[in-house]
Amino acid sequence: MQTIDLQTTGLRSLNAALEAQAKVTNRTAWEIENPKGGHAIDVGLDAPIEVTVKGSAG
Repeated sequence: MQTIDLQTTGLRSLNAALEAQAKVTNRTAWEIENPKGGHAIDVGLDAPIEVTVKGSAG
């Protein structure tokens, strides 16, 4: 599982990493920590991966 902390990584960097996933990938599970109510956490995601967002919405 790949874990990204939005407190230390920007939303644009996160989205770029998620969008870079190929249709066939060995990283199928991603966990996003500390979203702080961040909107548009990879709205256009089309790779066959699972993204779990953990943390406060505010």
